[in-house]
Amino acid sequence: MPRRHPLGLLAVGLALALAACAAPASDERQAWSGTGTSGADAFPLTIDATLSPTGAWVGTYTIERTPAFTGDVTATLTAGVLAGELLVSNDCRFELAGTITADALEATFTPTACPGGTGGTWSATRATPTPSATVPTDGATFDDGATFDAASFR
Repeated sequence: MPRRHPLGLLAVGLALALAACAAPASDERQAWSGTGTSGADAFPLTIDATLSPTGAWVGTYTIERTPAFTGDVTATLTAGVLAGELLVSNDCRFELAGTITADALEATFTPTACPGGTGGTWSATRATPTPSATVPTDGATFDDGATFDAASFR
């Protein structure tokens, strides 16, 4: 009769469950808001990126000036360490290096192929998502005269 190893099966089951929880199953949208600096110049900054389950962090950044400027960011995020590139134009690229935590992004950028480019820093916090819809309160009246009953949605 074959010998069974219940503890071995339990260990394998737990390892599989933990591996499934380690990375998100789908892309995660991230929005950041903060300040960038380059030389003595400081500017408002927003970043809209998507983090894939493989660690690819891709999106756009916007320097909020008049006129606003938008560029592309392509990086990888591994154990909180961000490494990648900013694409300003076909003739201008910057290396990006930094860290991301649950609510903070700190990074430096250095010109790699940008004549006259100046390096700098990014410091941003995760932006609070804006709700896409207004949830009515119990007893609210709609335009057609109907009344919202929260208990019917539980």
